[in-house]
Amino acid sequence: RSCHAVIEEAIFSNGGTLDKYLGDGVMATFGTPRVSPADCANALAAARDIVEGIAAGNAALAKSGLPQLRISVGVHFGPAIIGNIGSERRLEFATLGDTVNVASRLEAATRSLGCQVVASDAVVSRTGSELRGNFRAVPALSLRGRAAPIDVWVA
Repeated sequence: RSCHAVIEEAIFSNGGTLDKYLGDGVMATFGTPRVSPADCANALAAARDIVEGIAAGNAALAKSGLPQLRISVGVHFGPAIIGNIGSERRLEFATLGDTVNVASRLEAATRSLGCQVVASDAVVSRTGSELRGNFRAVPALSLRGRAAPIDVWVA
């Protein structure tokens, strides 16, 4: 719960919407319900705040001799389908589409890249240089289920 609280605070304080819980993770959107030119920068700021918040929590866990948490974040920009899915028996609000799938693949890529955040160039190129300073470019990352590799930034 404390991990989710850190993540929720990072999302909400940076103008995001918490779409759903996914086991020990979450899915968030930025630019819903209203699109803003700051959405990509806000998403990266939320990723930074998540990493910093979990690091602070890990310091407290370490002092208590408890295992630390590993955090990984994938951030992508693009169109998505947002709305109710299901039938009358089970209706759920959801965000769907290739953009969501790529963000999930980017999160998974943190393990092989040895980092905590992987953001697509589609996100980073829409932000100011102050956020880019924390990232390094990784060109042509191949993702499962994608024909062409994409350029990403890692932190």
